[in-house]
Amino acid sequence: MLAGMWGVNPEFGFEALSLEPEPLFVLLAALLIDGLTGNITRMRRYVPHPVFLIASGVNWLEFRLNRERRSTYARLIRGLIVVTVVTGLSVGAGWSVAVVAAQLPFGWLLTLIVIAALIAQRGPFDEVRHIVRGLRSNDLHAAREAAAVFLGSAADTCDEAALVRAGANHLAVQYLIGLVAATFWFVLLGIPGLFAWRAVNVMGTLLDSSDPRLAYFGWVPTRFNDAVAYLPRLIAGLLIVVAAAFVPAANPVRALRVMLRDGSKHRSLSLGSPVAAMAGALGITLAGPRQLLPEAVSHAVTGGNSKTEPWVGEQDGRRAVSRADAARALYLYGVGCLLVFLAVAVMIAVQFAAA
Repeated sequence: MLAGMWGVNPEFGFEALSLEPEPLFVLLAALLIDGLTGNITRMRRYVPHPVFLIASGVNWLEFRLNRERRSTYARLIRGLIVVTVVTGLSVGAGWSVAVVAAQLPFGWLLTLIVIAALIAQRGPFDEVRHIVRGLRSNDLHAAREAAAVFLGSAADTCDEAALVRAGANHLAVQYLIGLVAATFWFVLLGIPGLFAWRAVNVMGTLLDSSDPRLAYFGWVPTRFNDAVAYLPRLIAGLLIVVAAAFVPAANPVRALRVMLRDGSKHRSLSLGSPVAAMAGALGITLAGPRQLLPEAVSHAVTGGNSKTEPWVGEQDGRRAVSRADAARALYLYGVGCLLVFLAVAVMIAVQFAAA
């Protein structure tokens, strides 16, 4: 009787799980699972991360095609070829996954696994949290070891202030790359869009045209990455501004001001808005004239770079950073992740209301 009143099918059984849920429901579940579990390090010993596979392919193509003896025009064209081939293969791979998932009885589980593998939400939080733990226990060596995951050998020479800045910068970068942009392109184009975004970002990071050796070969990949990340970077910056309103001692007004003023100063156009918003929210400077030398594949996953960057943030009367700033950056990142989760939930509610 109650089932009939509420419109519930009394014959509901396990086979109902084989029905294809709405993609946004799957995305919401993936965000929840990643938020609870994150990147399972032990699993990576046996199953390589998809981004590592893409990075390996891009590195191989660069080694084969970017020869100094070739002309500027030839290297520009070869860079365009790499973008076309890698993006096309990524879209094809995503489309294949979508087709297979649509044919399988429990295909939505495959979609769930793929989304969870290609977003990065909990992983960056844990990486910076280990830095904060090391600093709080006055163990600079442990903090440097934690930072080495995304800084590589450059972490060996970092003092406390550099580690705090690196951690906050890493959170801002990964908030865009691994969460906001990944969610944006999945909502817009589904699994193919998510695959394509990760591939485009890897190319734009590994083939960064600010490197003299890649000035011509990497010109198209870098500009293409900037174009694809244009809207997501603005969304990520604005979400950090909103998150600052809920974080003690963070300043949303300053975050917006610094984002608008300094977002274009960052070495990477695609990363400027979230990094500047993070710097403004915390009242510190990020990026800056420092040399980061991560490993090539780690470079692709973390969005780090090996080039000198200008300062982003409040440079007039710049105050010294403290370990408390790293903890606030974690808080800000966590609230930002919650905002993305709520945004997806709102989109689901709107779909139901419109149905």
